[in-house]
Amino acid sequence: MKKKRKKIKLTKKQRNLIILCSILLVITTIGITFGRYIYNFGRNYILESQGFYFNSYVLSMNGAHRSINNWDGVSAYPITITVNNQKNDLVYTKSDITYDIEVECSSNIRCVLSKETGIIRSETHVDTYRITVYPVGNFTRNQEAEVTTTARSTFPYVKELSATYHIGIQKSNFSYKITDTQGSDYLTLELTNALTYYKVTEAFDGHSVGDNISIDDYLLLSDENKKKCFSAKVHLNFDPSVILLDMTDRTYMYQGKPTQTLEILDGYNYVNSFDFYMDASSNTKINFYKRDTLQDYTYPGGTDSTIKISVTTAEDE
Repeated sequence: MKKKRKKIKLTKKQRNLIILCSILLVITTIGITFGRYIYNFGRNYILESQGFYFNSYVLSMNGAHRSINNWDGVSAYPITITVNNQKNDLVYTKSDITYDIEVECSSNIRCVLSKETGIIRSETHVDTYRITVYPVGNFTRNQEAEVTTTARSTFPYVKELSATYHIGIQKSNFSYKITDTQGSDYLTLELTNALTYYKVTEAFDGHSVGDNISIDDYLLLSDENKKKCFSAKVHLNFDPSVILLDMTDRTYMYQGKPTQTLEILDGYNYVNSFDFYMDASSNTKINFYKRDTLQDYTYPGGTDSTIKISVTTAEDE
C-alpha cells in the first residue's frame, strides 16, 4: 500500500528566503558584478511582494549614470531628486516611508544638501530633495565635475537607490533650460543666444565668408543678405510619445516647418524634430505638452534633458 506524501506548505517568509538563497547561489556561479544586478532584482521583487515601493525616475538600485553638459562653472547649479512610493498610478505603499540622503562630490566642487532625511507620505506619494553644486576655483571649458547621491529607505524596509551625475563645463554664449512642475500640462523650453554678432556664410557686398557682422550692421541689411548670415542655428529632437510640440508656436510656424521631421504614432503624424535660427542677443520660448502630467522634466534638474538640443553658433564656425 502506497503512502501518501504529505505536502509541505511554505510561509511567505520561507519562500522569500529560498529565493534569496537561490540568488546567492547564482551570484557565486556567474560572478560578483553581474550577480549584483541579479541580487538587486530579486531583492526588489521580495520587497514589492510585501507592498513596499521605494522608487525614483533618476536613481536606481544598481546606480544610474547621468550626464549634464550645460553648467557655466560659475553660478550655483541645482540638481533636484524626486523619490516616490509607487509601482504605478494605482499601486503604492500604504505607510509613510522614511529615508536618509547622502551626497559625495569631486574635489573641484562643493555640494550642499537641502536636507539629510526625508519622508514620503502615503497620501502624497512623492518627496524631493535638492543638491546645490558650487565651484571650487576656476573651471575651464570641457572640464567635468562628479556628484554621487544616495537615498536609503529606513522604514518600513531598507532599500538603496543612487545615481552619479557627470556635469560637463561648457563656457558658451548659448544656453537653455526647461521649466516644468509635476501636475503641469506642459513644459517650456527657453533658449538664449547671448552672442552679439553674426557670421557671413555667403559672400555679398564686400563681405567675405567668415566675416563677423555686428547687430547694428545686420539690421541694415536687406532680407536677402540677412539669409547669408547667422548667429545661432538650433536643432531640436524629442520623442512625441513623451511630449508634443505646441503646433501654434511662433518659432515653429515661421522657421521650423520646412526642416521638420515626422514620426507616425497610432496612425497620426507627429513632429519629432525641427531646425531654426536665432538672432544675436535673443531669447525664445517654446511650449511642449506632456503625455504624463505626473512627470517633472525640469532641466537642469534631476534628469537628462527630455529635449535633445544641438547648436551651432557664429563663434563655433
